[in-house]
Amino acid sequence: MLFNIVGFWFCIKDVIIGIVLFLYFIVDDSLFDSNVANHGGGAIHCQADDAKIHSSNFTKNNATNSADGYGGAVYIVGNNAVVDYSRFDDNHANVYGGALAIDGTG
Repeated sequence: MLFNIVGFWFCIKDVIIGIVLFLYFIVDDSLFDSNVANHGGGAIHCQADDAKIHSSNFTKNNATNSADGYGGAVYIVGNNAVVDYSRFDDNHANVYGGALAIDGTG
């Protein structure tokens, strides 16, 4: 099963856990701006292997939880993640990975 985001703009405030994706997925040529999540991944919280983020912009996203606020913009739990040709500006996480946190191998 494939989840594919292309040319997407996403801006929302104060969500509980961000976007939760449990599928193999691709984000391409997208903008995530001013998102806030209580847990990991202010804009994207992904639990999948082979996740791909390409040519996307992440600005002013925030993971706020003091215990598990990982990846201010993106938090990926999975193996073989690829993030390329993407820009991260002014993102913040309360624990680690101000812009990006990946728990996995490869």
